[in-house]
Amino acid sequence: MGTRVKSGTIIGETKLSIKHKNTPFDMNALAAFMHDWLLEEGFHDDTGSDDFIETYYWQESTQKGKNVWFWWRTFAGPEKTQSTYFEYHLDLECQILGLIDVETVVNDKKLKLNNGEVNINIKGYMVFDPNDLLKTHPFIKTIYNFFPKSWLHKEINLHKKTSKKLTSDFYNAIKAHLEHRTLSEQFPNFAPNRGIEH
Repeated sequence: MGTRVKSGTIIGETKLSIKHKNTPFDMNALAAFMHDWLLEEGFHDDTGSDDFIETYYWQESTQKGKNVWFWWRTFAGPEKTQSTYFEYHLDLECQILGLIDVETVVNDKKLKLNNGEVNINIKGYMVFDPNDLLKTHPFIKTIYNFFPKSWLHKEINLHKKTSKKLTSDFYNAIKAHLEHRTLSEQFPNFAPNRGIEH
């Protein structure tokens, strides 16, 4: 996965992948769910927008359905980290293969859903000194390479753990959504195939 960080130092990358197929899902609901989760956790795109404008989007039609790719690059700044020296980043790359419309009957209700293979790659990491405030500081720049380890060791470890937890929470939330764990009343008979890669 590509990373878009113009300055600062990347610390503590966590990469997780989800594979989901053979079970109907709602593509629009999935995208909305991921968007809302990130928004609720304080993440925005590079422009600070809540829209998460795709850094990459591609769609093609095949005999088996549509193939769709899109990437999001999001970050949470001082409002989340409570510090101008740390940012949390969550990068998402989503690939849907053979996307088709299907109808499924659940509890005597006909639902319009989608089917296809969903592959989602998530990368979470922390960025230290994202605006190079310390790196360009007249007194700190000469000892910048040693400064984080000696003065901010505890804070860096704390933010690194938080970043890892956010990545894991996002991963688990998407899995639960795709597997309908939180919608068991609405989708009682769905038993999704699981293919989780680390």
